[in-house]
Amino acid sequence: MNVVFRADASLTIGTGHIMRCLTLAEALRKEGVNCRFICREHIGNLNALIRQKGFEVLCLPVDYLYQNGKTIKMFSEDSVLYADWLGTDWETDAQQVISSIQEEIIDWIIVDHYGVDTHWESLLKSHSKKLMVIDDLANRRHDCDLILDQNLGRNAKNYLSLVPNNCEILVGPKFALLRDEFGEIRKKVLSHKSIGKLHNLLIMMGGVDLLNASGHILRTLINCDLPQDLKINVVISNKSPWIEKIREQAIQMPWETKVLVDGLKLSYVMSESDLAIGAPGISAWERCCVGLPTLLVVLAENQIDAAKALVDSGCNQSVGGFNEISTNLGRTLEIMKDPVNLLRSRELAFTITDGNGTNLVVQKLLSSRNE
Repeated sequence: MNVVFRADASLTIGTGHIMRCLTLAEALRKEGVNCRFICREHIGNLNALIRQKGFEVLCLPVDYLYQNGKTIKMFSEDSVLYADWLGTDWETDAQQVISSIQEEIIDWIIVDHYGVDTHWESLLKSHSKKLMVIDDLANRRHDCDLILDQNLGRNAKNYLSLVPNNCEILVGPKFALLRDEFGEIRKKVLSHKSIGKLHNLLIMMGGVDLLNASGHILRTLINCDLPQDLKINVVISNKSPWIEKIREQAIQMPWETKVLVDGLKLSYVMSESDLAIGAPGISAWERCCVGLPTLLVVLAENQIDAAKALVDSGCNQSVGGFNEISTNLGRTLEIMKDPVNLLRSRELAFTITDGNGTNLVVQKLLSSRNE
C-alpha cells in the first residue's frame, strides 16, 4: 500500500501540519504501508526532520516571484488568507505533484494544507485510488473520499455541503492524530491522584512561535503572584528565531526556568506539569489527552473556533490574543491557581480525547484495501 502526503511547514505555516502527518505516517508504516512526503522548501521547513524519521521527501521549490506579486490563482474568497502558503499557485502545485507521482500506483493521497481546495484535489484524484483531506477550517469545498477535522465543537454538518455525498467525514478530538506515547502516558496519569497545586508550569506557544509569545509570557509572569518553588518549562522548536532571547530571559526569571528545544518526550513533560499556557493548535489535544489544563492564547484566526470550544468545555481558560497577554494572564492565572478549579479543569480535559484517534484513522485508511 502506497501513501503520499502533501503538507508544508514554514515560519508562517508553523510545524503542526507536518507533525500530525508524521504521526499518521509512522502509524501507517507499522502496518506495512509505504509513505512518502511532498513538501515545498519554505523557510522554516521540516524536510530534514521528515528524512530523519526515515521517510522519503520530494522537495518542491518556492516560487518567490509568485510571492512578490505574480498573478495569484485563487480558488475562492476564503483562500485569500492562505494564498501564499503553497509558495506557488495551486495549479502549478498540483501539476508538480502529478509529475512526481508519474505512473506509480498510489492508494491514498493525504493532503493537509489550507492552500488547496476542490480544484487542486480534483486534478489529483485521478492519480490516486483515494484522496484524504485533513482540515481545521470548514470554509471551502473539497473533492475527497475522506475528510478529517479533529477540532472540538466541529460536527459532520459543517462539511455536508463542502464534500461529495460519498465522502466519509471524521470530526472531533476522538480522531485527533496523537502519537502512541500520549495514550500510554495518559494511563499512568489517570492512575495518580492530583492534589491541585501549581508546582510545574509549561509554556508551549507552537514550534516556531513567530510572534515570540513565549518571551512576552515570561516577561508578564515576573509581575504575577506565583509560588516561590514554581518550576517553568518553555517548549520551542529550533526553527524559532527567538530561541537565544528566550534562553537569556529564562536565566533572569525568579523561578527555575528551562528551555526545552526539540528531541524531548513531550508527553512526559506534559504529564509532569500542573498547568500550561499554550496556543489552541494541534498540541491542545495532546494536553487534553494527559489531563493538562491550559490558559489559551490565540495567535491566529484559524485558532479562534477551537479556543472557544475548549473554553466552553471548562478545561481551559482564555487569555485572549497576543496583545492581551500582559493584561489578562495574571487574572486567568489567579482563577486556575485555585485547587478546585485546577482539579476540575484537569478532569474535564481528560474527557476531550483518549489518544486513540490515530489508530482509528489508520483503520479507516487500511479498510480501503478491501474495497
